[in-house]
Amino acid sequence: PIIRGHICSHHEVHFNGYKPLDKITTSPPPKINYEVYAILDTVKINAYKSLIADCKREGIELFITCPPYFTDAISQDSSLLIAKKIAKENGISFIDDSDNSFYTSRKEYFADFRHLNENGSMTFSKEVSKKIKDLLASRLKWEPSSF
Repeated sequence: PIIRGHICSHHEVHFNGYKPLDKITTSPPPKINYEVYAILDTVKINAYKSLIADCKREGIELFITCPPYFTDAISQDSSLLIAKKIAKENGISFIDDSDNSFYTSRKEYFADFRHLNENGSMTFSKEVSKKIKDLLASRLKWEPSSF
């Protein structure tokens, strides 16, 4: 999300954009009040907008996805709402799985409330790949001209 990283202060090393998490959460989904938790970070919002602009300028079709959260949300995630709005304004496909019950009902897919573990990530990645392929296929379907 486009919020300040104020929950964890340590910096992790990421390899190829992905660091597998093998832990399985044992906690129930926490109650999250996004009105308090989601302090928007304008630097991250501007980076998101810049990424979209760079992709558009280079002719790269971009797909944005929000993975599932393992939470019992009290309010809507304002960073998610802003991310969707910016994507829509730019004609970008936004796949929102933040409350996908297939995942949110299975804590064995989560390392913690914000991160899928390796098993959850692999399953989710396959599903997102299929969704993107389906979106692309629906755009490429031939329709007879009406002339």
